[in-house]
Amino acid sequence: MSLYKRSGWMSPLMYLIASFGIATVLGVGTYLINSGKMTAGSFASFVTSLLLLYKPVKTLGNTLTGIQNIFVAMGRVFELFDLKPEITDCGNPIELKGLNNKIEFKNVNFEYIENHPVLKDLNLTVAKNETLAVVGNSGGGKSTLVN
Repeated sequence: MSLYKRSGWMSPLMYLIASFGIATVLGVGTYLINSGKMTAGSFASFVTSLLLLYKPVKTLGNTLTGIQNIFVAMGRVFELFDLKPEITDCGNPIELKGLNNKIEFKNVNFEYIENHPVLKDLNLTVAKNETLAVVGNSGGGKSTLVN
């Protein structure tokens, strides 16, 4: 949030500084022209080059803001790397030896929202080396079944 507050002030601040700078240059330029120390053509070319310099300086400010955004994002990513998972492996896990004959579901029920079943009394047997296609409407429970 601090970064967004600072970057929100960057554009108005740049305009304010540029406005004061242009006003100062115009004032000093008028004095130099009236006193004969500078010609109007020299002053016009100086003001033109000064105005051409404004856009690259503003782009540089936006680039610095972008770099700060990158550092904030990197900090958040590294915070995620440091998190310890809440789910841990049990002390004595059961090793699965592989599929012997079949995968079988008997009277399987599943619901994400209480009293709104996605799967209800599902019975399914898939033999080893058998290919099964699961098709159906969106929200019908295909991904839930496979997961």
